[in-house]
Amino acid sequence: LTLLGDRALDNFSLVESEELHTAALNIVDAEAAAAQGGGGAVRAQRGPLLRRIARRHFLQGQHKAAEARLNEALVAFEIERQPLEGYTDGALAWRSQLMRLAHLRKVFLPFSRWPQPGGPPPTAPEERRLAEVATCYELLSQIYLMNHRIRLADYCARRSLALGLRLASLAPVVARAYADLLAVTAATGGSRRAVAYYKAQALGACRQLGEDA
Repeated sequence: LTLLGDRALDNFSLVESEELHTAALNIVDAEAAAAQGGGGAVRAQRGPLLRRIARRHFLQGQHKAAEARLNEALVAFEIERQPLEGYTDGALAWRSQLMRLAHLRKVFLPFSRWPQPGGPPPTAPEERRLAEVATCYELLSQIYLMNHRIRLADYCARRSLALGLRLASLAPVVARAYADLLAVTAATGGSRRAVAYYKAQALGACRQLGEDA
């Protein structure tokens, strides 16, 4: 059902993808309930399914529903303990600052590992999970930007970028996260140097990815 739903979503058959992914999610929830606290492998399917359902909502312009599903997905992935709106501005600012500093260290340390362009999509379970979570944060960043919720957009873009840069192969989510950070920086009156940096990184990633970007 999930694969059929993916195919429908890729073909913009949004009603069909809704039926298939919702049916798959209902099966996962029923199996997890039947396992009574067990069934970790079954529960692990919730996050990816919720992310797919959120993308369909997004494509239909249902941004509030997409936001809710993406927050639900992040909790299902056990990345967040609660929906992001539950965090104070101070907590989000502190987390964003930690990620900004970590990115600067990665940029300036000579032996940092960076994703390589032209590699295969992630296949190992942990890499696939990283890619899924990075995509959740990036789509949330777009939604928050459109709704002028800049603090949340900044946090999500930085989380997405940090996760995307942990992948072995360069993925489109990295280019999109840099573009989100460019938009955040421009919206908050950031320095010209910061704007130029994120613009160069976004365009550079797009060039390396080619038409996949």
